[in-house]
Amino acid sequence: MSASLSGFVVSLLTIPKVADAADALAGYDDLSTLMACLAAVIFCASLQIMIVDWTYSRAHVNGGVTLRIGMACAVIALLVWEFCRTDSNATDLTTAYAANIAVRQYLLTYFAFVAIAGSEVSVFCIRLARAAWNQRRAAATGLAFSAAGGAFCVAHAISRGGYLIAFRTGHAWPLAMDDSISPALAGLSLVCMAVGLILATTGRRIGRSDVGCEV
Repeated sequence: MSASLSGFVVSLLTIPKVADAADALAGYDDLSTLMACLAAVIFCASLQIMIVDWTYSRAHVNGGVTLRIGMACAVIALLVWEFCRTDSNATDLTTAYAANIAVRQYLLTYFAFVAIAGSEVSVFCIRLARAAWNQRRAAATGLAFSAAGGAFCVAHAISRGGYLIAFRTGHAWPLAMDDSISPALAGLSLVCMAVGLILATTGRRIGRSDVGCEV
């Protein structure tokens, strides 16, 4: 439920008119960007928790879930703190303002979490899909979509984060190229994960007896 809701919020706030309306309603520039980032963190964490529930043994589920909730909460708190340090009147939370250290730190924090979460989702979903293919075809297909979504998520984070690091070292590639590639990767990631989530949760539930326990 939280994954579906947060995914919807992310997709909604990527629409420029909706984002502008949200900023105008709140009376604070770039608040929609912050909310989209926080929703994306919750979306990724929800997928991680779902996978933990499917792959960890019952004795280790609570620990795995607590760890990922704690990490997500820490990232959310850090993003909010870094957002408050930015000058929203003079900058935007985009790579176009990579020269601004506060913006750069905020974005690197966000993309670092996205890369880590996307990697975990992709790797575990591939393992689950292979293990569940014979008995849970619909769920396995959904997990394959989610794995692809996680891979696109990592690619998006590397593209954006890589540009920020390259800019800092003075070897950045043209921003126009990054702006044409990264949004496509982000869109593919969201679509694949959403489709995967629907397929994996509407079919018969995957049990530990079907996929085995990783921990």
